[in-house]
Amino acid sequence: MKDTTPHTTRNLAIVCGLATSILSAQGMAAGFALIEQSVSGMGTAYAGASALGEDATTVYFNPAGMTRLEGTQTSAGLHVIIPQAEFDNQGASTATGVPLTGNGGDAGETGVVPNLYVSHQYSEQLFFGLGINVPFGLSTHYDSDWAGRYHAIKSEVETININPSFAYKLNDWLSLGAGVNAQYVDAKLTNAVDFGLIGQLEGIPGFSSTSADGRSKVQGDDWAYGYNLGLLLNLGKGTRIGAHYRSKLDYTVKGEVDFSNVPVPLQGTFTDANARSSVDLPWTLSLSLVHQFSTEWAVMADFTRTGWNDLPELRFEFDNGLPDGVTTLNWSNSNRYALGASYTPPGQWTFRAGVALDETPIPDAEHRTPRIPGEDRIWATLGVGYRHSNSLSFDLGYAYIWADDPKIDKTATGEDALRGNLKGEYDANVNIVSAQLNWIF
Repeated sequence: MKDTTPHTTRNLAIVCGLATSILSAQGMAAGFALIEQSVSGMGTAYAGASALGEDATTVYFNPAGMTRLEGTQTSAGLHVIIPQAEFDNQGASTATGVPLTGNGGDAGETGVVPNLYVSHQYSEQLFFGLGINVPFGLSTHYDSDWAGRYHAIKSEVETININPSFAYKLNDWLSLGAGVNAQYVDAKLTNAVDFGLIGQLEGIPGFSSTSADGRSKVQGDDWAYGYNLGLLLNLGKGTRIGAHYRSKLDYTVKGEVDFSNVPVPLQGTFTDANARSSVDLPWTLSLSLVHQFSTEWAVMADFTRTGWNDLPELRFEFDNGLPDGVTTLNWSNSNRYALGASYTPPGQWTFRAGVALDETPIPDAEHRTPRIPGEDRIWATLGVGYRHSNSLSFDLGYAYIWADDPKIDKTATGEDALRGNLKGEYDANVNIVSAQLNWIF
C-alpha cells in the first residue's frame, strides 16, 4: 500500500484520527443512561414510575410524587448489574488487510449502582427531597490482543448526581415538583495503537501493520448542572397520571491523552496532550399512568423519550495546535415503553411484575462502537416488597434483559482508517439483582 499524503499533513491526520477514536468513545460511554434508580420500580420494569409516589425513590422519577408521602421517609437501594457481551469476529483486519483474530472474551463487567433518597414533609402542602444516585455508567473490558483492540480495550465511566427538590400540593388533584441537579462524571478509556501501520505509512524501514502495538489512555472529568420538573394528577377512582422532565446536561470534559510503548521514530508525534470537548447528555421526558382496581390490584404504564439527537457529533480541541478531532454519531431520539402490575394481598407482602421495550439510539452497525455494543432490549422483571412494620420495609427486584444481537460493521475509511475493519456480532444480555431498605421516621 503506497501512501502519497504529504508527511506533515499525514502526521496531523494520524494524531487527530487516533485522538478522536479514543475520546469520542468517552462521550458515547457517558451517554449510557441507567434507569436502575429504584428497586420497588424495578419490579414493574419502571412502569408508572412518575405516577406511583410509593416511596422516597419518587424524588428521582417525579418529585411531585413526594406529596403522597407522610413524614420523613428514606430509601436506600443497591443494584448489581451483570452484563454479558461476547463478540463473534466475522472478518476483522487492519487497513492494509492484515487479519485480526480474537473475540475478546466476555466484555461485560459486573457493576454496582447505589442510590439514596430522602423525602421530608414540611406541611400539608410543602415537601422537600434529596436524591444521590448514579444516572450514567459504563464498564466494558476486552482482552488486550482481541480483534477490535484498536477500537477499544477498557472503558470505564462513572457518574454521581446530587438532586435536591421540592414539591407543592396545590389541591387534592394537582401536585407540582421541581429540582436541580449537580452531576459529576469521570471517565477512563484505553485502546491499542497500531504504531506498526503508522510507521509503514511513514515509510520507516522495518515497520508493518500489527508489528509495533502501543497503548493509549484518556481520562477526564467535569461537573454539569441541570434541572427537573414534574407534575402529578389525581383523577380519582384510583387513577393517577404523572409527567416528568429532566433537562440535558452540558459538560466541558477536560482530560489528558497518554501514549505508551511509542517507537522511537514516532515519539516526536505521539506526545501526551491535554484535550477538551463539549458534550451534551440527553434530556428525558416521561409520562406514566397508574390505575388501582382495588386495594389489592394495580396496573401501570410508562412512556419515556430520551433526546439523544442533542449529540450529533463529538468534537475535540487539543492544546498543542492540532486540528479538531470530529466523530459523527448520527444518534437519534429513543423511546422506552413499559407495562407492569402489582398485587398486595392482606398482610405484609406486595408482588410485582413488568415488561418493557427499550429502544437504542444507535442507527446502524456502522455507528455502533465496541465500547457500547447497544441494541434494542426487552425487559422482564419481578419484584417483592415486605412491610416489617409501619416504619420499616424491604424491596427485592430482579430483571433479565434480552438484547437483539448487536452487529458491528466498521470499515477502515475516514475516522476508522487507522483503527481498521471490524465486523462481527455480539451475544448480549443482562441480569440485574436489586435490594432496597425503606425507613419512615
